Formats: sequence, structure tokens, C-alpha cells
Amino acid sequence: MTQETPKSNPTPGPEQFTLTNIWRYPVKSMQGQSLESTLITSFGIPGDRGWAVVETQTGKTASAARYPQLLNCKATYRTEPADRTPDETSSEVLVEFENGDKLSSQDPKLNKRLSDVLGTECTLTACPTPTHFIDDSPVNLLTRASLRQMQSFTPTSILDPRRFRPNFLFEDSQKHTGFIEFDWSGKNLKLGSAVLGSIYPCVRCIMTTHPQMELPQDSNIMKTMLRESNKNLSIYASIETEGHAKVGDMLGFS
Repeated sequence: MTQETPKSNPTPGPEQFTLTNIWRYPVKSMQGQSLESTLITSFGIPGDRGWAVVETQTGKTASAARYPQLLNCKATYRTEPADRTPDETSSEVLVEFENGDKLSSQDPKLNKRLSDVLGTECTLTACPTPTHFIDDSPVNLLTRASLRQMQSFTPTSILDPRRFRPNFLFEDSQKHTGFIEFDWSGKNLKLGSAVLGSIYPCVRCIMTTHPQMELPQDSNIMKTMLRESNKNLSIYASIETEGHAKVGDMLGFS
């Protein structure tokens, strides 16, 4: 159940927010792939969470909440996925490990390497259905205003957007501070030619505190979100109208 979240001012205007970054995450819980533009389908960004590492013994999806080592791996597609669900042959993914080694999803050595990194037998598995590896709604949106607000509560923390894994990151021209996107509930958002709706806050977990790449372990992040925003940061949205978005697009409201 979504927890109550604080409101913020000012009310967003039709040209207040600019899309500055787009990410998709080819492998669930690994580092994402930066994009300049993307198709937005009813299932989200094509290829987002198209693969996941699955525990062989239990059949459960391996998450960075339990296996933070995944956050030190980076995944990219070698060919652009045609849709939300990748094909194991045409949507080859490349996994880069912490030491710089790269192995393809088609390499028979990959699963052994992943098993060694996680300390449990596992396999890289393509998504069997379009939403199988999605936790909640198809896309996640975050504003720099929210990051600035949270930074004011925990000034020693490094609140890099990578900790929060958004698909879309926005900056506002007035450099506001506040959990502005929480006020977007009940609105439709026009992003490029796509329309997003059914908005609700994203409840965060311990993943945000784990070390990843050059970012250190930081338990203050979760403590601060619990105290200041009921563990929420960023928003989820569903796709009302499919379309295309690119970096530099302005966000519209209705």
C-alpha cells in the first residue's frame, strides 16, 4: 500500500520541467543504459528489465536488495530491442563486470561468472512476459527538485540519481526544492508524444543505501527518507498513450 506523502509548492506549470536523462535497465538490478531518445510503449521503454538474474535453486529473481553485487555490473544491449520483451537471439545483452570484463548473454561462461559474483548458482534469463521483471508500473520519473530536497535533509550523502534508478530525470527552470512530483497524482503528463497517467509515489528500499560503482554505502539515505518522505522518492506512472520522447522534451500537464 502506498504511504501518504508530503505535498510541495509551487504547482507545476506546462513548461516547467525539461527531460535531461533517459535510462533503461537491460538487466534488473544492474546499472542502466543511458539513451538520448526512446519509444514509450504500453509496457514502458523497450527492453527495460528485459533480462534478470534468476536463482537456480529457488527460481526467484535475484535483486540488488539481497545481492548488492549486481549494482557493480553494467548491462547494455548490442542491438536495439524491438519491443518490451527481448528475444534471446536478437536482443543480445552485454554484461560488464566490476573489473571491466565483458561477457555476452550468448556466452556460455556468463552464468558461471554471475554465480561466482553472487555466491549462488544463477542464470541470466530473458523476460518471459512484458511485465514479468517489473516491480510496479512501467516507468519511473524523478526530479532534481526532489534530490535537492532530500540533499538538504542529509547533506553528507551523495544523492546520485543512480541510487534511485529512474527511467526519466527532469530539471526545472526555477531550480525548485521540494518533492514536486508527488503533486502530479491525478494529472496526465505529456512527455514527447506519449501521455502518462495513474501516478503514485515510489516506496524505496535498502537498495538505495548499497555501495555501487564509486558511490559508498550510506544508511543515512534510508533513514532520511523514512523520516522526511515516508520512504517515498520519485513516482511511478502508467502509459495512457504510446509515443516517443527525447532528451530536451518539456513536460506538459493536463
